[in-house]
Amino acid sequence: MPTMKNPGQVDHVRRGMCAALAGLLVAWRDNIFVEEANSAANYGGKLIAREFLTPNSDIQALNQQYADLCNHIFLSSKTEITEFICPDKWKDPHGRIVPPDWALPNGTSTYGHEAAVFTSTFSFLTASMGFSKEVGDKFPDPTDGNSKISLGSGSSNEFSELILGKPASPRFAGTGFSLHYAIGRSEKKLKRKQYGIELGPYNAHTIRDADGKTLFEPKSTHGFQTDDYLLVTRIPGFQEGSTITIFSGLHGPGTRAAELLFSGKLGPRTLERLAGAIGLENRKVPHFQAVFRASGFRSDLADDTTDSDVATQIELVDSRECPPVRLGD
Repeated sequence: MPTMKNPGQVDHVRRGMCAALAGLLVAWRDNIFVEEANSAANYGGKLIAREFLTPNSDIQALNQQYADLCNHIFLSSKTEITEFICPDKWKDPHGRIVPPDWALPNGTSTYGHEAAVFTSTFSFLTASMGFSKEVGDKFPDPTDGNSKISLGSGSSNEFSELILGKPASPRFAGTGFSLHYAIGRSEKKLKRKQYGIELGPYNAHTIRDADGKTLFEPKSTHGFQTDDYLLVTRIPGFQEGSTITIFSGLHGPGTRAAELLFSGKLGPRTLERLAGAIGLENRKVPHFQAVFRASGFRSDLADDTTDSDVATQIELVDSRECPPVRLGD
């Protein structure tokens, strides 16, 4: 698959996007991929963050083989720097932008669900991958040469919108790449608990294929959403060697479920099945799309400070109509 060309509106979005740059910068060594599982210290990565967003010191390291595979599938990159891009344009059911209120390391803010994913990824890299931590408040400038990890869908994150479009107008093709899945919208109305309030009714978002067919939409009981879906997309970035990764939930709980990928909830056999489905190769960054179902919603988790419906289970969708897809072949 060729390098993605910089879309015409990227420069415009970048000017407004810098405020959403989370400031978690991952410095990868060239030998991030190893022939076999080595000690975590061999990765030599570094994370930069302010003191208030340090990793969770209570998190336990995952099995190293699982951690290596998880890292390779979801986070690997050939560039020195990876930028995390968090949303700041989430809208309520009335179409009004809700100001983000969860502080990020570079002094900007995002929302509670994305902050949780951000922190869980940070914790995974330090506890399971042996990355060192540098406390500071100076970060390299965002550039097209950096790899990027974008959290949230095009509804709330302008960078994700460049790749996936918005639910009302999903995007499946760009210069140099084509997608199999994107996020659409249905007329079904849903409600959920989010950030301490009953949110809704709002239109359900859906997983759609490039033919316009709706593959999945959230289930509900008495109008309250009971599951969600997470779409993971990895494609070449704007410059050679860079990678764009998007963790995009249909709704907030779906995006939040990305944290379960880095806590071992997916299970080693499922991770290996995903690796096989996308043709994972040693020393190569994978480009693919995969859909995950997030379920087991709870709003009473002791360690959740967002006061929201949060998924506690995640599973890979590998049905005949919606399998993981390797991109670029």
